[in-house]
Amino acid sequence: MRIGDSQDLGRYVRECRNRLGMTQAQLAGAARVSRRWLSDLESGKESADFGLVLRTLRALGQVVNVIPESETAAIDLDEVLAQYRRRDASDEPPVRRSPTDRGGTVTNARRKHLAVLIGRDRVGTVSEERGSLTFAYDESYRTNPGATPLSLSMPLSVASHADPVVRAFLWGLLRDNERVLEHAKNYSVLLSGAQVRLAPMYDVASALPYDGLHQPKLRMAMRIGGEYRVAGIGRRHWVRFAGSCRLDPDEVVARVGATAERVGDAFADVAHSDSIKALGSDLPTRLLDRIGRHADACVRALSGSMS
Repeated sequence: MRIGDSQDLGRYVRECRNRLGMTQAQLAGAARVSRRWLSDLESGKESADFGLVLRTLRALGQVVNVIPESETAAIDLDEVLAQYRRRDASDEPPVRRSPTDRGGTVTNARRKHLAVLIGRDRVGTVSEERGSLTFAYDESYRTNPGATPLSLSMPLSVASHADPVVRAFLWGLLRDNERVLEHAKNYSVLLSGAQVRLAPMYDVASALPYDGLHQPKLRMAMRIGGEYRVAGIGRRHWVRFAGSCRLDPDEVVARVGATAERVGDAFADVAHSDSIKALGSDLPTRLLDRIGRHADACVRALSGSMS
């Protein structure tokens, strides 16, 4: 990742911590820094002590690699793909003759390959043979502590994924996919400079700020496991959701639970930041308690104490 300023560094530290499932308190303890200092670092504060920054990165399993500015120019995607095609071609099995073909016609036994890249990093390869698709992670990428899965449906714990999962993932990338476009209006995005990300808690953020809402009647824009009511969603709904998306149920439940446990601390950090305080609104403070109570309810629901 290219880190050009303190904002980039803070964002990278936060993303690494989230990938490892660590809270700010846990990372601060591992790096032997204060949580307040870590919060400032993740917020992009420019006065962070470099020695403590290195200590924090080591606690995340990361190292600093300095390269000349000239090597960070825009990527020539065509050239990168050409390099991987040449490498793949050298690894292909030889063309063989069919044992049933008396005339000596050459049968091409090669599969079709498509390299999958994130930036300059090769993630893996999509292969097609006789109409069947597979996706295999490169082992060097899959075993990298900082690696993230290409999709939740294709976890890094599994080296190779079969046709149904791969086809569903690729179908979702198509811009003319009617099923994607049909529900696109139900998603919200976060804009930060040139970055665009899906908002992870659209329904929570759009409902909890309002006073006088009857929580049991709150409904989401899309169902989770067949349930629209926010208060009605329990563990069984997430398990059903995982099944319909061909995801591992235990992994989905664990990820939702980890998010619910972290969201209170994360929102507190944002609410107490200088940029939010400068707005002069009491809404962030009022939301702190509501989000905390809602997150606690979600954790209880996942444990089975709520249906």
